[in-house]
Amino acid sequence: MNKLIFTTFFLFLMPLLNCMAQSDLHSGTCGWGLTWTYSEETKTLTISGAGDMSDYDRKNKTAPWYNFRRDIQNIIIGPEVYSIGECAFVDVSTDSIAIPNSVARIGKWAFFSSELKSLTIPLGITTLEESTFNGCRSLSKINLPNTLTSIGDKAFYKCKSIISIDIPNKVTSIGEFAFWECTSLTSVTIPNSVTKIGYNAFDGDVDNTPIIQTIISLIENPFEIGGRALYEDNEYRGVFSRKTFDNAKLYVPNGTIDRYKATNGWKDFNNIVEAGGSEPGPNSGGEVGDVFEIDGLKYEICESNTVSLISGFSKFLCDVVIPDQVTFNGVPYSVTAIGDYAFECCYIYSITIPNSVRYIGSSAFKDCGGLIDVYCYAETIPETNRNAFGSDVLNATLHVPESPVSTYNNTEPWCYFKEIVPLDGSGVQALEADNSVIQINSIRGERLETPSKGINIIKMKDGTTKKVLVK
Repeated sequence: MNKLIFTTFFLFLMPLLNCMAQSDLHSGTCGWGLTWTYSEETKTLTISGAGDMSDYDRKNKTAPWYNFRRDIQNIIIGPEVYSIGECAFVDVSTDSIAIPNSVARIGKWAFFSSELKSLTIPLGITTLEESTFNGCRSLSKINLPNTLTSIGDKAFYKCKSIISIDIPNKVTSIGEFAFWECTSLTSVTIPNSVTKIGYNAFDGDVDNTPIIQTIISLIENPFEIGGRALYEDNEYRGVFSRKTFDNAKLYVPNGTIDRYKATNGWKDFNNIVEAGGSEPGPNSGGEVGDVFEIDGLKYEICESNTVSLISGFSKFLCDVVIPDQVTFNGVPYSVTAIGDYAFECCYIYSITIPNSVRYIGSSAFKDCGGLIDVYCYAETIPETNRNAFGSDVLNATLHVPESPVSTYNNTEPWCYFKEIVPLDGSGVQALEADNSVIQINSIRGERLETPSKGINIIKMKDGTTKKVLVK
């Protein structure tokens, strides 16, 4: 009888024990004060609590969710997680992840061989450690914060989908093999803050070298880098591949070309030009396809003396005023287009688009956190990709000329704005007499004594700006 009771109790208890065991495999701790849970139903990994994540490795101490790595489709990191541990998300299948601003460190190999396609690294991160994104072959869009000061060895090793990279203007060092075999890389911008670039940073194996076409160096006092003739232990140690030295255009600041041509490494480029022009010198302009930078915005020369605005150097621009015209090497160019992804994931609260713009590309202003106002002075609605703006416009106000308001209201994606209101063309006289006005500029940045015809940027004593249209 006792045996029968025990057998019955054991059979009843077994499913409960199996359920508990299974549950234990789907949750646990991952650092002091942090827990993790994985839901098979939603394929979501959630990191909760307050604290630093533990460090792991790829062999002896893998992350506790490692067995689910190929199934994970979503990762949620809580707002009080202070770090992402070494090897935390090796091989995970998710293609995107939102890293909260609380994270101040991302460990070595953290996203090794993951399937990330895009990522924004939050403000506060100062260092990308060794191999942070090594082997992320699908990663094509990476936004680096202005707080970043160094990029570690192999940080983006074999990230074969990255097309362009703008190094933030506080970075002082770029590590060895940092962008090795980034075979889709065509454009690189290096700020004046950089003082060291490691061996083979932008190189690759003979059959897998980057196809870099454009290098914009803002370094005013060039330092020696590994050139096309540098070898150690019979290994090539040039910063760039020989193909890049031979075929890429190196754009340098005005007045520095002689310094670059006299500095080891840089002097190996076959094509060095000042400020992005095809030939340095006054009134020479540039060739179609040339890229240059003015006031933190990057432009590409198109046909018929026009340019397309292709990106902003800073990802935290706050207030973007796009000029209707820019002058390069003495030649004026009309700004007629805003390119694909030009300001994607930039923090912007105000955008001013001039009447000259005729085209706005895909994701040009997508995910601009904090967007409040868009001032579009185009009387004729620009040809606009329906994905040009993200969901931010649902809470933003669009200001347009009075006559085409109804047309904007009935045209995608402009009709998605919370509200569309006519631009205020009045109040100019009041502004002229207002003692709180401290400066008046044209949309091109020229200082004005009084408001003039067109768009006027009015700076007030309290630090705010107003945009006034004078007809």
